[in-house]
Amino acid sequence: MCKKMKKTKKTNSIKQELFVRFLLAALIPILFFVLMIQINLRKEVVSMEMLIFLMIVIAVVLSFLFSKPYMKTIVIYHAAQCRLEAGDFTVRIEIDKSKPREVQQIAREFNRIVTHMEQMVEHTKQVAEEQRIAELSALEAQIDPHFLYNTLDAINWKAIENEQYEISELLGALADIFRHTVQNTGGITTLGKALEWSKQYILLQSVKLGKEPELIVKVPEELQNFCMHKLLLQPFVENAVKYAFQEKEGNCVLCVEAKRIDEQLHIIIEDNGVGMDEELVKQLNSTTDEMHGHVGIANVKKRLKLYYGEDAGVYFESVKGHYTRAHLFIPMIGDIITEE
Repeated sequence: MCKKMKKTKKTNSIKQELFVRFLLAALIPILFFVLMIQINLRKEVVSMEMLIFLMIVIAVVLSFLFSKPYMKTIVIYHAAQCRLEAGDFTVRIEIDKSKPREVQQIAREFNRIVTHMEQMVEHTKQVAEEQRIAELSALEAQIDPHFLYNTLDAINWKAIENEQYEISELLGALADIFRHTVQNTGGITTLGKALEWSKQYILLQSVKLGKEPELIVKVPEELQNFCMHKLLLQPFVENAVKYAFQEKEGNCVLCVEAKRIDEQLHIIIEDNGVGMDEELVKQLNSTTDEMHGHVGIANVKKRLKLYYGEDAGVYFESVKGHYTRAHLFIPMIGDIITEE
């Protein structure tokens, strides 16, 4: 607020100075004309035509002197703009302290805008590069889906023949997880599909836990088809199973809730596990990308920033021995709100 007020005062000051300059350029010739008329009425030094001519000459000279810094600035600004249009985002206008304040301010504003544009271009390039690397990694690691599914299907039928129905169910869950991971290497899924992945993952992990955690989903129907980048929900579900429920006695419950707040999707992932201490919560909520031992969460935070900028984020809260609650905020942007 204080910064905004200072900027407003500075702008008003520059406007006042500019107004005074042009006022002087207009008044000086008039005052000279009036003064010469008074002198001429007494002594008849020069004719009226000469007085008008002198006034015009003075007005032109003053206008040139007052406008000279601005004319130079326009030439420099035009040259800089041409370089900018050619894709040179390193261009900057040198701030000359000897020039009027308003000219200096024009240079500062131009430099500020170009810096912002340069940052946006770099951000776009970074997102594109991350996406390219992700797609290449997916292609390199990709096993022929048909071979994979056929193999799992063969094992599944063998399990059914031997009446191993629990193994058959687990194989089905594993196949669904592979399908979700392999399909759509571009990285887009729906919230509904991400929740389905969570159900299958919990089913598989129940064997390791020795009990099946209960998954409660509170997501309105209209948000099921909200399109989002893949594997944003996964690390939170994995963390709940790996850390929250590993030493949990009694029922394990994981609740996923989603709601729309203005133009943001707010996803809440809450477990009734062992909770976290304050130091760990503070570390997870820090703005740094370095989070030792929490690669999945660090990865999500980094990808959120790359995909959605500062409008997206993650926030944790927890009470030791009671619960952990993760808040995931994703902007609902244009053409990725609904699935075709």
